[in-house]
Amino acid sequence: MKIKFSKNQLRIKLAFGLFWLIFALVQIFIINKENSSWIKYALTSIAAIYLGQFLYQYLIIKDGY
Repeated sequence: MKIKFSKNQLRIKLAFGLFWLIFALVQIFIINKENSSWIKYALTSIAAIYLGQFLYQYLIIKDGY
C-alpha cells in the first residue's frame, strides 16, 4: 500500500536540526569558550534529536516502508 507523504516534514526537520547544530557550534566555539554550561549540551542534544528523526524518516521512506 502506498501512502502519500509530503517531504515537507523531512525538510523542516533537516532545517531545524541544522539550525540547532549551527547555533550549538557557535555557542561552543565562539561565545563561551572557557566555561562549560549545560546550554551547550542542551543545544547539541536538540540538534541530534532533530537530525536523528530526519535520518530515521528518510531511511524509512527511501526503503519504501
